[in-house]
Amino acid sequence: MDEKALLEAARSGDQRAFASLCEDCRVRAWNVCLRICGNYHDAEDALQSALALAWKNLEKFRGSSTFSTWFYRIASNASLELVRSRKATVSVDDDSFGHEIQLEDFSAQFESSVVENDRVSQALKKIPEKSQEALVLWSVAGLKIQEIAVHQKSSVSATKVRLHRAKKELREILSEMP
Repeated sequence: MDEKALLEAARSGDQRAFASLCEDCRVRAWNVCLRICGNYHDAEDALQSALALAWKNLEKFRGSSTFSTWFYRIASNASLELVRSRKATVSVDDDSFGHEIQLEDFSAQFESSVVENDRVSQALKKIPEKSQEALVLWSVAGLKIQEIAVHQKSSVSATKVRLHRAKKELREILSEMP
């Protein structure tokens, strides 16, 4: 079935059609959640929240973008909301071990090892939240700059600048880390 038919079926209450829609973008959505949240447990919670929100709000999907783009935005927002709600608490169970997720744009610079993934996650936490989100949506979810601009409610030029600065900051932070 094509996306349009799956959407129609899912809107009619077909949970299998909804699962098929989500299956195509599940891995990248997981990567978005993991990069924004910074640990396995929070990313799992954020992804579950995103799935529930997408199902609940399926009627609000206008179709001006692909389902996956819409879902990545929901996953990003769910992750950011979770991070904000837990900022006051310290996470003792940072469990990124074994989850080799990499920013595609930087993959040539890093080995895909647990240590490197941890370094990238720690470096991402040091850049501003909007910049972090833009970089993750661009590098991991594959969103276009225009889509990120709409998501972040900013202009395309401001988003380009934010993305450029985020990449530069991330490189600088990573070069200073042991």
